[in-house]
Amino acid sequence: MSLITRFSFLMLTLLAVVLCGFSLTLYWWISGYLSHEAEERLQFGLANLQRRVIEGEDGIRWSLPRTDFSFEDPTPGADPLCWIVLDHRGKLLEQSANLRRKANLTKWLSTKRPNGAIEKSEFQDTPWLTLSISIRPSWFEPKDSDEEERKSPAITIVLGDSQVPVRAAQRNLAWTLIGLSVGIWLLCALCIRKIGKRALIPVARMAQVVNEIQALEPEQRLPTTGTFDELQCLGDNFNDLLDRLRESFERQSRFTGEAAHQLRTPLTALLGQVEVALRKS
Repeated sequence: MSLITRFSFLMLTLLAVVLCGFSLTLYWWISGYLSHEAEERLQFGLANLQRRVIEGEDGIRWSLPRTDFSFEDPTPGADPLCWIVLDHRGKLLEQSANLRRKANLTKWLSTKRPNGAIEKSEFQDTPWLTLSISIRPSWFEPKDSDEEERKSPAITIVLGDSQVPVRAAQRNLAWTLIGLSVGIWLLCALCIRKIGKRALIPVARMAQVVNEIQALEPEQRLPTTGTFDELQCLGDNFNDLLDRLRESFERQSRFTGEAAHQLRTPLTALLGQVEVALRKS
């Protein structure tokens, strides 16, 4: 595996971790924001409906006439909220216009729900947020008996909001983040590859020069980058090493020449004595 491949693999792995962390964090934050907006819609709708409730000496009275009633939604473009109003016996007093042809949904909203708490549930495999609140007169004190409580005058308001648009927005957000992350990763992969090759050109030149240096060319040296970085330090140190090797070779050559000169006369005399001895024999 080449150096550029290892460098690219390391950088792209780090980039993938950063992109995954950023995408997950952004998805979690936006999903939380959308869920918070949906809950605020229910609270806003409940506040508008509660203003139509009048408390009297004989109990709670629903003052909304049987005409279409709508309030300004804080989320522009969103589907209208579904809501129903029940008396203390569970009888339907009023409902939103978008429920008048949805008997099953109205019946599902009429089921008993936690009072004052936003509940996540499903209706026909569709996610919903519901909010139910029971309004009683201030003078009313709840009894231990369910029968007494059922006979007490009260009004229950139930609101429902389909979470299909929220889930669709979350799904689109997820695919968008995945597409952006993959696109950024691929673009960075190309850029890192090209930048890495360009950055390692001096290393490749040094390797080529080292491969071409011969013993008969002791003056040849590595090219310096002039960038005052680690590569220049490596080249300077390697050139210093070549200088020391050249000096060592020169000292060795001088020693060999001097030794040959010093040994030439004794060897000549010895050869002469050997020849004289051979002739006498």
